[in-house]
Amino acid sequence: MFKTLVDCEDAGHGEDYCDDSTVQSHNVTAEELQNISNEGVENSWPPLGPPLMMPTSNIIQIGLGFCTS
Repeated sequence: MFKTLVDCEDAGHGEDYCDDSTVQSHNVTAEELQNISNEGVENSWPPLGPPLMMPTSNIIQIGLGFCTS
């Protein structure tokens, strides 16, 4: 639900529109949505937090750092 809300806002829709749309589509109250939104921001829930996956090239570079000459 939090991701839906963030994605809506990232798409350029206004906060009120996104709140109303999310409340209706997830059948929650505005107060429940506000609580979820606050908790998501405080805890950097996806999609706000760091990416959950790392590109393979980064992993290879990290591994090469363990190799000694």
